Amino acid sequence: MSSQAGTLSWWLITLPGTTTALLLLILLRKRRWRDFVLLRKAATMPPEHVELTAREVRDLREGDSGWVSRSSVVISKKHRVFVSWTATLQEAPAKPNSDFAPLRIVRLKRGLSLAVRPGIEFRVTSVLWGEYAPVIEISQSVREGVRMRGVEPPRLLGAGT
Repeated sequence: MSSQAGTLSWWLITLPGTTTALLLLILLRKRRWRDFVLLRKAATMPPEHVELTAREVRDLREGDSGWVSRSSVVISKKHRVFVSWTATLQEAPAKPNSDFAPLRIVRLKRGLSLAVRPGIEFRVTSVLWGEYAPVIEISQSVREGVRMRGVEPPRLLGAGT
């Protein structure tokens, strides 16, 4: 008896399960056999029908300008000014002197130029490397009306003592 059990091949045991699986695969297909020929390459959508993605500060080339919200401008604890690389560029404001109007930036060779209005408050935060672009030119001085929340403006040495 034991010799007869040893002669049985192992593949005969898996044969019924394999054939059932193959039959189910063939019967329950959602596509026909020759559909793969027609679906080889999809067509390209014309550019006038594709929705444009929002441009960011990192998309600006040297000499390009744009408008960003003031929440994307931060000041480091050492009083350096930075703009977020991922800030979305906005349309030019109808009222550029409004309190809620975005700020104009211009991409320069080694950083950004920022135009600020008097009375704007910027948040002071620790700046993570690679997330912010440095502002190397400011059209108005920080001492002329830009208040930094939580930080006293720096004093000039020897002035009014």
